[in-house]
Amino acid sequence: MKKNVNSLIMKEMRYKLEEMPIERKNSKSFAQKYKAENRKKQKKYNQCFRKNVLQEQCTDYEEPVKKEEYCKNMNNRLASVTKENLNKTEKEKKVKTGMQSIYKCAELLIKKFKFINYEDNLYYYNGKCYDLIDEKEVAKMYVGAIDRKIGGERNMNILSHVYRYLCIAPDIYVEELKGNQRIAILNNGIFDVQHQILYPHKSNNIAFSFIDADYERDAECKHFDRLIRKVTGGNKKLMERMWMCLGYIFMQTMEGKVFFVMGEAPDSGKSLLGNFIESLFNERYVSNIALNDFNKEFSLAPIVGSAVNISLDLPASTLNASAVSKLKMLTGNDTININKKYVSEIRYKNRAKFLFATNKSIKLSQRDDAFWNRLVYIPFDNSIPKEKQKRDLMEKFKQEKNAIVSKALMYAKKLIDNDFQFPTTSKIQQRMSEWRGEEDKTINSFLQECCEMDASFKGELVGSLYSTYCEYCEENCFSIQKRIVFKRFLQEQVGLEHTKMRDGCVNPQSAFRGIQLKRSVSNEF
Repeated sequence: MKKNVNSLIMKEMRYKLEEMPIERKNSKSFAQKYKAENRKKQKKYNQCFRKNVLQEQCTDYEEPVKKEEYCKNMNNRLASVTKENLNKTEKEKKVKTGMQSIYKCAELLIKKFKFINYEDNLYYYNGKCYDLIDEKEVAKMYVGAIDRKIGGERNMNILSHVYRYLCIAPDIYVEELKGNQRIAILNNGIFDVQHQILYPHKSNNIAFSFIDADYERDAECKHFDRLIRKVTGGNKKLMERMWMCLGYIFMQTMEGKVFFVMGEAPDSGKSLLGNFIESLFNERYVSNIALNDFNKEFSLAPIVGSAVNISLDLPASTLNASAVSKLKMLTGNDTININKKYVSEIRYKNRAKFLFATNKSIKLSQRDDAFWNRLVYIPFDNSIPKEKQKRDLMEKFKQEKNAIVSKALMYAKKLIDNDFQFPTTSKIQQRMSEWRGEEDKTINSFLQECCEMDASFKGELVGSLYSTYCEYCEENCFSIQKRIVFKRFLQEQVGLEHTKMRDGCVNPQSAFRGIQLKRSVSNEF
């Protein structure tokens, strides 16, 4: 500011100098006198400025009118200079100050949003449940709700540090989930499945996903009920099994330690059901990882934060042991290490339910009883001709979604009461035996239902027995074992005597003594 005042003084002195004769300007004595006078003027004007009495003490002007005008102009300029410098100082101070400390920034976010730190991962409450968030989303929250200009900072590094601080902040740390997890988070509240009661949403009830549907008691879903009846053939146990599967998928709990496989008939409604279930969840809660990809390095990254993983086309090839092992860990409520591109490895406890579909039997590269014990098979045995398939069923199901979810949660209570044991049938057990490679059970079932055995019986041709066995399997939707396996089982496991027999005038053929087809079976097949 003083610099501006001095410049004005110099202008005034130059103004007086121009009015003097040329010979006076060039004299040496004048130059010395001019410098001394200039110093006095500067000193006097500085004093006047400090005391703010410029107009009263400046009396050296030869013309009073010029003096008043000059002082007035000078005061105006000084006022503007003062205001300009003041604004500049404030801006410089703001740029110098920048954002607050990491702790203060985190504190501002915690006051604005509800966060929890669970298993070293950061979540925030969205009004219904807690969503997993990363560094980018924390930055968006700060810029959107706290400081749009981020304190004039030139980069976003400080917000990265804020995120890391929140991930270890002791005030929001949650050691374990103590609340009831036998619940379903819906649009209109938290549904307690065990007591069949709907409560309002609360942030102290920790859950990690919600279903886009409302609970409606006694609501009807006619179109969906019709699909269930077609898929199950009206079998009450199968219908109950399917509703329980849906109910388990909709709950938060992972107590069942199971995964679901729909199979095997093509065009039987598997994709329709899978796509409908996926539509009930926000896309951030859905992953679509194929089972055979579970062993790949970054393949499990999408499972983080998911509520359901749906893959509707299992390969016909044999499942590798590594992928099977990962699936068992994910369904067993174990903590696993998950690799993500460009970020550090994280430890994560899975909360996703797994739903697969296949048109072929599942084969493992190694025997694994734990895998089969966790598999819940949902039979889709009735193919629907393309001319009879209705294209608008998905829209009708979406209109009935409140009723479908509400009914499934009613069956979920039955599942809890049954200690998470799903009702089954003999056909399901036989199918599982086939998939496991236990062909003795399917062949044994054929022998019990279609054959009689006694040492006095002449016997039957192997060709006749095997052809009848194939027809029996087709009628009951069983996988047909190879002829050599069938023959070896009768000889080694049942203990029948192998021989040669003639059928009319044909050459002797392979046969077994002590067995014969039941007459009712002979007539039927």
